[in-house]
Amino acid sequence: MLVLVSHEGETPLTLEAARAWRGPRWLVTGRADGPIADLCDEVVVCTPGIEESWCHTASYTCAVAAIAALHGEDIGWLPGAVEEALAADLPVVGEQERFVVAGAGRALPTAHEAVLKLREGAWVAAEAYETEQLLHGYLAAVDESVRAFVLEGEGLVAERAAAAAAALRELGCEVDLLPTRHPVVDVVLFQRLTVELAEQRGREPDRIRRHDPRWAAAAAAAKADNSA
Repeated sequence: MLVLVSHEGETPLTLEAARAWRGPRWLVTGRADGPIADLCDEVVVCTPGIEESWCHTASYTCAVAAIAALHGEDIGWLPGAVEEALAADLPVVGEQERFVVAGAGRALPTAHEAVLKLREGAWVAAEAYETEQLLHGYLAAVDESVRAFVLEGEGLVAERAAAAAAALRELGCEVDLLPTRHPVVDVVLFQRLTVELAEQRGREPDRIRRHDPRWAAAAAAAKADNSA
């Protein structure tokens, strides 16, 4: 079985994958109809509507929760945990324009989603690394100008996360070692931090910079090249 994820239900590469797959297809989406839904045996609508912001937040957390539920996981506790994450204090961030987020295991996708939000909404240079990867060659390009976050995890992952945080502090980085609960919950801090940074720095967080003619032209050029 192939499980496809597309918030608007028409992502070209996802549509291509659906067409190529010969087995059962399930779609996790924000739309009950559309070209991908038409090809699928089951459609799971996990959000009440299509997000107006292009810097997607709820569609990500809802899709992750839906996939967890499809896998048999009890997700009944997640809404309360998300409410707690929404009410928690945010880490203090200075004037840094470069960010690193590290994680391992199931926290690694959270790290990637975190930097995507920071780049899309706050326009900062953010990078995601697997924790062990960061501790090797990639650390050479990190210094005190970087604001760092390390997702803790459990067991050996937590031990390496602590080691990564120690290494980053030794380099002069401001670092937060963040406890992890669930991917749906852990990403909320970064969604909120993106909005906070955008407001502090006078940046428009919802249009992934497409309101600026330069970035609009870049997006149009990429689209034209892809259709050529």
